[in-house]
Amino acid sequence: MTAGLSSILDLADQSHSSQRRLFSNEQWDFINQYFDRKLRLKEFPLNAAVINTITIIKNTLDLSNDFDAVKNYVGKMKIKHVN
Repeated sequence: MTAGLSSILDLADQSHSSQRRLFSNEQWDFINQYFDRKLRLKEFPLNAAVINTITIIKNTLDLSNDFDAVKNYVGKMKIKHVN
């Protein structure tokens, strides 16, 4: 952002060259802890089929970067688990 006028605080960028430079370390830590508590999402366990599918997708993309194969695999898994 060039003008710096959006009034949105970017907490994803934790580098010292980011908006963090506008705050002391204590203030920055407080802000992060506050929003971590306020915006925490409940985690739900994934079933084995979902974990297995994610693992296969990740490994396929890591090894071959074959996005079409991944799309085909996901399509087959959707059909298999809908029935």
